[in-house]
Amino acid sequence: LHWLGKLGLLLVGVCLLAGRLQHGLSLTIFILGMGGILLTLLLVDMERGRMAKWLTAQPEESRFLAAAEASLDGFTLVESIRDAQGRCVDFRVEYVNANIETMTGRSRERLIGSSLLGSFSFMHSAGLFDILCGVVDSGVPQMGEARLTRRDGSAWWLRYQAVKLGDGAAVTSSDITVLKETQKGYARLAEFNDSIFQNAPFSMVATDRKGLIVAINLAAERMSGYSREALVN
Repeated sequence: LHWLGKLGLLLVGVCLLAGRLQHGLSLTIFILGMGGILLTLLLVDMERGRMAKWLTAQPEESRFLAAAEASLDGFTLVESIRDAQGRCVDFRVEYVNANIETMTGRSRERLIGSSLLGSFSFMHSAGLFDILCGVVDSGVPQMGEARLTRRDGSAWWLRYQAVKLGDGAAVTSSDITVLKETQKGYARLAEFNDSIFQNAPFSMVATDRKGLIVAINLAAERMSGYSREALVN
């Protein structure tokens, strides 16, 4: 029991002994003892109520945490920090998942509770801070891509989506540097292949499955006497 309950039981015991000596003293001690016991029961009931509410909220919170941690993207919750005029001047990091730790190379213990601009200085230079403030103030979600620079000077790409949540935002993000490098490689390959196609010394004509001309090279133009604009559908 709570310490008040123990004290109440002690006082009730004392009153039983004191009852043989003085009736008035016994009654006073008895009342104090019962008051301690009743107060303890009230506190225990209130604590059980809080515990019941906490247990009820746990499944929802557990599902949220499980989904956030299992996500293939980084997930961050931030809360606005406003000045005296109500303008958003920064954000406080409320939660990050494991992927954010991997992307930033920092533990969540260091990130949670920290300033967003203090932990992610690139937010200002890349314009992401203004975008995030706009999401919180307008309620309109935003998504996009941003080219960023690491501390060692190397470039990397971030894809993000931000939605308003209270006076803050929920942000999903992913490092798409590898995807961008792959796209760049395909673009270079396509440019190289097109260069070979156009500069080949012999006539080359490309058609689709229906037999319609989709591309011709310079040699084919010279041989046919028609421009590519006239032949390509």
